[in-house]
Amino acid sequence: TADSIDASIAQHYPDCEPVAVIGYACHFPESPDGETFWQNLLEGRECSRRFTREELLAVGLDAAIIDDPHYVNIGTVLDNADCF
Repeated sequence: TADSIDASIAQHYPDCEPVAVIGYACHFPESPDGETFWQNLLEGRECSRRFTREELLAVGLDAAIIDDPHYVNIGTVLDNADCF
C-alpha cells in the first residue's frame, strides 16, 4: 500500500525531503511521447528492427562488416532526432 511504501522510505531515508514530479518529457524509438512509451512497455512491444543490407549500405556501412556472420543488423531509429 502507499502507506507502507511511505513508511519504508521514511525508515531508510529519514533526512530526505519529498519531491514532486510535476512533468516529464521523453522521446524513444517508436515512442514520440511518454504515453506511447509506457503503452509500448505494457504491451511488451519490441521497438527495435532489423535493417536491410541496402539500408546499411546506403548509410555508408562497409559491405565486409554487413556480410560478417557475427554482425547483428538490428537497431533502433529515433524519428526527428535532429530536432532534439
